[in-house]
Amino acid sequence: MPGDDGRVTVHGHQVWRDRAGVLLSDRQVRHVYTIRDGFVARMDIV
Repeated sequence: MPGDDGRVTVHGHQVWRDRAGVLLSDRQVRHVYTIRDGFVARMDIV
């Protein structure tokens, strides 16, 4: 449910590997979605 400012924050675990399976990145991320008129108007990865 969006807050008063229309934003929703989602915390996630992001893993990136190259085509050979070598680990490039393994970290926690936050995706911040801005909701306007019931639709996602913006997504930021912070």
